[in-house]
Order: sequence, then structure tokens, then C-alpha cells
Amino acid sequence: MGASAADLWPYVTMDQTQWQSITKRYWPGQLTLVVPSSSNVPLQMHPKTPDTIGVRVPDHPIARQLLTLTGPLATTSANISGQPALMTIEEVLTQFPQICGLNDDALRSVLELLAPHTVVPTPSGLPSTVAAWQSDHWETIRQGTVHL
Repeated sequence: MGASAADLWPYVTMDQTQWQSITKRYWPGQLTLVVPSSSNVPLQMHPKTPDTIGVRVPDHPIARQLLTLTGPLATTSANISGQPALMTIEEVLTQFPQICGLNDDALRSVLELLAPHTVVPTPSGLPSTVAAWQSDHWETIRQGTVHL
């Protein structure tokens, strides 16, 4: 994940014009693009498919602010594959008791510090749409909130 599409370009080998129109339309948002990866992506990040990488710019203001501070990060979903989406931090902490986290009130306080007066989108409960580049078109791998 990155704070902007430009943050992710160094990790992608396809021409920016091939994915600029889709990123301008859907990012930030719930669209993950599987694209040809560059040599900047460590093999440990994708040992089963070393020629591609999934990239996304999230639509959550705290996530983007953190990504602005850290640079792009390798991330994963906050739920177990195949299980329902976790809609609150309390649900995340219940499913993953081994991690530390902030409750919703603490998250609102952090948001006010990081991005004052920003409206936090309500989670849809649906996964991101995943689309893969197939030499001349996008193929939807998993349908989520974005319809291509």
C-alpha cells in the first residue's frame, strides 16, 4: 500500500499510462491492482508469483497519513481469509488477541491529530476489488466494492 500512486511506481514495471486512468478514477479506494513487479520488490514479498505485485492506495485517512510518513508498506487484510470482514477495531482485537491496538475512541483522537476535520469513511464490509493486468486489459480476480 502507498499514500499515492506515485509512491508505488518504483515497484511496478508496466508503463504508468497503462494504469493511470484506472488509478485516477478509483484511488484512493477499494481497488487492488495486480501488476508486473520491478526488481525493487524483494522476492520474500511474493515468492510464489515473483513477477507480479498487488498495489493499492487506501481510502482511509489514517492509513494514508501513516503511509505518507513511512513510505509504502507491505500489508494484509485484518481478517482471516474466507471469514467475514471485521468492521470495528474491537472485532479485530477479539479475532487477533495477540496484537495491541487502539479502541475506536483512541483512533478518533489519533485521526484528529493526524488529519483534523477529515471524515472517516464507513466500512462497507466488502473486500477490495482485485484486478490483474493481462497484457492489454484488466481482469477482475475478486469482485468487491469497485465495479470495473
